[in-house]
Amino acid sequence: MKRLITLLLCLCMMLPMVAMLPLDALAADAEAKFTLEKEIFVQGEPIMVTPTGSDLDWIGIARKGEVNAGGIHWCYIAAGTGSGLQAGHGSGEPVDIRTVYAAAGHEAYHGIPVGEYTVFWVANNGSAGSATYTRDITVVMGTNKTAYAYGEPIMVTAWDTGTGADWIGIGKKEDVAANKGSVRWKYIAKDKMDSGRPASKGAGSGVAVDIRTGEIAGGNDARGDIGVGTWTVFWARKGTPNTQYTTYSIDITVTDGPMTLDKTEYYVGDPIMLTAKMAGTDTKTWCGIVPDVDGKPYGSYGTIIWYELHNDPQNKDTATEGIAPVPVDLRAHTGAGFGTMGNATNRANCAALMNCTEKTMFNLPAGTYWVVYCSDSTTLYSGSGITHMIQIKIKPVLTVNKTEFAYGEPIMVTPIGEGKDWVFIAPKHEDPSKNNTSIRWAYIDPAVGSGDNKGKGSGVAIDIRQATHSSNYPDLGLLPPGEYSLFMVFDPNSGAGSADHGTRIDIVVSGEAPDAPTNVSYNLTDKTTGLADGIVTVTIDPDQFANTSTMPTHAILYWGDANGPLANYTEIGYRALTAATTNITMIPGSVIPNEATHLWVSAYNGAGVSATMFSVALPADRTYPALGEEKLSFQIVSDVHSTTNVTGLTRIENFFNDVKQIDPDSAGIFVSGDITNLGNIAEYENLYDLWDRMLGSQSDVKIPFFPAVGNHEFKPDNTLDGYGDYAIKQARFIEYLNQYLEAAGKDQITNGKHYYDLWIGGYHFIFLASEVAGTNAKISDAQLAWLDQTLAEDRKNGHPSFIMLHQCLYNTVSGGMPAHGWNGVIAGDQNWLEWETEVGADRAPTYRTMRDKYEAPLRDILRKYPEAMMFSGHSHWAMTDINNMYNPHFPTDASNALPNYLFNTGAVDYLAHALTGKSITGSQGYYVYIYEDYIEFRGRDFTNKKWIPNATYRIALDEFCVHENAGDCAEECPDCGETLTPTADHAGEYDCSSTCATCGAAITPERDHDYDNDCDTTCNECSVVREVGDHQYDNDCDTVCNECSAVRSVEPHAGEYDCSGTCASCGAVITPKKNHESDHACDATCKYCHEDVVTTTAQHTYDNNCDTTCNECSAVRSVEPHAGEYDCSNTCATCGAAITPAAHTYGAWQEHSDTQHKKACICGDVQYANHIWGEPVISKTPTVDATGEKTYACADCEAVRTEVLAKLPASSTDDSNADQGGSAADVQNQKGLGTVAIVAIAVGGAAIVSAGGFAIYWFGIRRKKKS
Repeated sequence: MKRLITLLLCLCMMLPMVAMLPLDALAADAEAKFTLEKEIFVQGEPIMVTPTGSDLDWIGIARKGEVNAGGIHWCYIAAGTGSGLQAGHGSGEPVDIRTVYAAAGHEAYHGIPVGEYTVFWVANNGSAGSATYTRDITVVMGTNKTAYAYGEPIMVTAWDTGTGADWIGIGKKEDVAANKGSVRWKYIAKDKMDSGRPASKGAGSGVAVDIRTGEIAGGNDARGDIGVGTWTVFWARKGTPNTQYTTYSIDITVTDGPMTLDKTEYYVGDPIMLTAKMAGTDTKTWCGIVPDVDGKPYGSYGTIIWYELHNDPQNKDTATEGIAPVPVDLRAHTGAGFGTMGNATNRANCAALMNCTEKTMFNLPAGTYWVVYCSDSTTLYSGSGITHMIQIKIKPVLTVNKTEFAYGEPIMVTPIGEGKDWVFIAPKHEDPSKNNTSIRWAYIDPAVGSGDNKGKGSGVAIDIRQATHSSNYPDLGLLPPGEYSLFMVFDPNSGAGSADHGTRIDIVVSGEAPDAPTNVSYNLTDKTTGLADGIVTVTIDPDQFANTSTMPTHAILYWGDANGPLANYTEIGYRALTAATTNITMIPGSVIPNEATHLWVSAYNGAGVSATMFSVALPADRTYPALGEEKLSFQIVSDVHSTTNVTGLTRIENFFNDVKQIDPDSAGIFVSGDITNLGNIAEYENLYDLWDRMLGSQSDVKIPFFPAVGNHEFKPDNTLDGYGDYAIKQARFIEYLNQYLEAAGKDQITNGKHYYDLWIGGYHFIFLASEVAGTNAKISDAQLAWLDQTLAEDRKNGHPSFIMLHQCLYNTVSGGMPAHGWNGVIAGDQNWLEWETEVGADRAPTYRTMRDKYEAPLRDILRKYPEAMMFSGHSHWAMTDINNMYNPHFPTDASNALPNYLFNTGAVDYLAHALTGKSITGSQGYYVYIYEDYIEFRGRDFTNKKWIPNATYRIALDEFCVHENAGDCAEECPDCGETLTPTADHAGEYDCSSTCATCGAAITPERDHDYDNDCDTTCNECSVVREVGDHQYDNDCDTVCNECSAVRSVEPHAGEYDCSGTCASCGAVITPKKNHESDHACDATCKYCHEDVVTTTAQHTYDNNCDTTCNECSAVRSVEPHAGEYDCSNTCATCGAAITPAAHTYGAWQEHSDTQHKKACICGDVQYANHIWGEPVISKTPTVDATGEKTYACADCEAVRTEVLAKLPASSTDDSNADQGGSAADVQNQKGLGTVAIVAIAVGGAAIVSAGGFAIYWFGIRRKKKS
């Protein structure tokens, strides 16, 4: 015992020194005390250690770096030493270190799970810290178990050995054995991942991961589904050949689980067929779908869609043996047991997480998801209740080669579909949950469609620019610069409910702004009306129009002056350009501003507006009609959208300020719906307080406020989703409406109806209301009857009535056009019932095809009252659109035309762009002015304080004839001439009446009027007075009527003239008052009766034979015309008067002098002219001894002149001139010219004479050679 105690004391003294030695030093320096077959293991694999030793030597295993803490497992070496699991197996005998004694305090590591360890050897029962030989090993991988049900997580824990690139994978057992690699894989090191492969991201050494969430390798199974079968999970280093994957591996089996799916990869819109059964005795079992985040199910917000088996009769008993589960479509989420994420906050957060809208989220857009199975769980998703889960991928059915394009560049779209599935492109809608209608579209299946909409095949790329151009956006067919969205629509949903399928792809088309038009002309229809009716012709450079990068799509029109657009007016609007020269029809009835002198036009294409503009002057002689005295003014707006935020209230305040400044005497502000955004009390209070402060009791300017109800008044108090309780919301609207009515001194609503009417300033204002809480307006039979009755009250010619209805009628005004889809009126109880029951949830497409039926009752009433104008909002459509007003003279749909004027009212809150429908900042409405002869609507931009020309209209009040002076039997209105359908027969007041006593129309009397005689003017029965002829007398002197013997007084007999001897009337002989007399002795005409009855005593006297008037009596006679002595004389030979002579007649020319000749007329007139000398003729040739002569003769007379030619020089020897006594040289000398000069002159002369057409004669002159 003493020896033993002494030995132990010595050992204790040595332990501190041993503990100070590094283990790796021990391993390096000490003699090997055991061997290992390898240093890397997988969990569950034997770790065989073969030690050597005797007595009390022992071996153990500890966490790497924690040997001092003692062994996790340990045993003696020598056989017979120790007992139980501590007993030695014998020196040199291998032992599985995992199976020996497990020390207390290390329970978490019993069995040696994944991690780094140290195997150590201790001599003679020393402490672990005194180990003299160590070796490090690593357990690189382990699984939570080896048998799984399909859908269960396959949890793998792995260790990176320091490379940073070690990884784990799983593959089908036979494929791994055949060196085919993995189906899924992951790195081990924390956050290690390959670019573009997020599922490859490592979680860290020792962290358990579900290998089913790893990156899909794709080589063996592109789906990555770990389905039923035998699988191999393995560990590898980067670069490890696939032939070694089995080196560190664990085989597992997957058997059928409690739920299965028809597949794990889907396209958007595919049914997700789930087959699940109740779990054992559980009373609550459900499945759900949640998004994938970092390869794991993300359930913090609950499940998107869930299905409770226990609440579905067809699957609630599936835990019973022999009852097979019935597959259900998890995506459709309709039917018993289904539900969706209910909490509003969770919905919003989950949608944000998925980068989609809440609406789209429930339709499962493209992405990665998990289908989870919860057994007996009462929570939607806490993680603890999930027992099985299957990862699925939903692939997009629509892809595009890129999302940014140049104007004119192909937009290659690849759709996946079948049947009548189709793809389209539309202007981008700012709300991701909504879509605009198509610009271009095409089917996908080649067996469907024709022409440009014929399908090319599923998965086949098409250039969407070449697809069929719809009628929705006729001016966007070329897809000019702008923002667009691509959609895929599933058959049979032809209603373009594409947002329901998560197939939206937003793209941008960019380009360059175009150049300005090269020419603009304006053919104004009538210069006297002040209206813009006419044609504007815009010309673009043809080269630019053919250039897709800068090609303009629209002209933007402005009224302006010589300096540019008017500063206080917006643009008229955007008008499509369809060719290099485009005719644009100006809006009929729109008003040209008084101050406008020019029309300005710029070009636009989505990329921008041309830097310059082209202008055309308006006719300077334009005139405006007199409007008459102003009788009433007011405002009509819509969509005020009172809110609880400052921005929304600021827009309303801005609107109120505008009205206060421009029309302080306004009769009222009339709103066609949506005065609030959510219909909650705070919004109503905010609006009333703001109005009361600015235009109500607290203001010096008081303008009443009269609202109609819109759909937003029925929204839930705290969200735009869905609608609230109709009764509560209706009552709240009436409560605040009554406050406005009371403030205006009007009767309050007491009948519980929120439709009502008012008379203001002699004009009728009617407010219609939807009778359901919903987007569309239900107008009941009762309300329709009330409207009919109300419109019939006190109708007057020239007095339009004004109807406010929030929703517009289809294809009438902006927002309700086929491309817009904001119409929504269902009139009549039966129509509403059919719409609710037959159309179902997807109402929009069917509504558009049945609009004639649903709207007909309201349209029929409007047709009875053409003077009724209707004002609608709802769409927020900007008032610069060409369909802002429905003009009955130019109906948009002639087959369903209305006689009424209808108006889009824009919105006070925000606007939809007139061209694309995109939401834009803006605030618009109308100022209305009623004059004596006209009504004017002046569109107003409240934000920018500008007038809107496109929404400024003038309508003559004589258009609004209500036939107030036409009776029931009238066939034609006496006021306007319109043909009417009589409702009663014509009848006169008396039997002899020829006009209807009711309407004044001509009728055939039952008998003639009763008169006493032909001279009687008054009918004895009806007292009608007729026009008759005069009494019948023989002559003017007769005093008794031959018809009725009436006696009259007449004047005494009188002759026609004072010298007449008979009565001019009856021919009786009378005594003339005077004898016949003439004025002059030579005059035979009586100055009284103008007859030639006076005997003359003298002849007429005249100045000469040309004189026509007698000097004595001024009698006029006819004489011969004036005549000169000669025909060419310019004075009369008799009286000397100036006369027009005939032309002179001259004789032949005669010589007058050496220089002139003359010719004489018979009257003595002489003309002189210069002689015209002809070519000279040499009449005598000069010689040496004598001079010569040349003679000229006048061409017109016989005059002749001669010129002397000098003698020839005596020295001349020229033979040719010898006979003339001279020589050529003498001639040359005499002229001072040489031969050359003469020839030159001759040549020049020849050219001149030749040009004159004369013959040319040459004389050769040459010098004689010297001897």
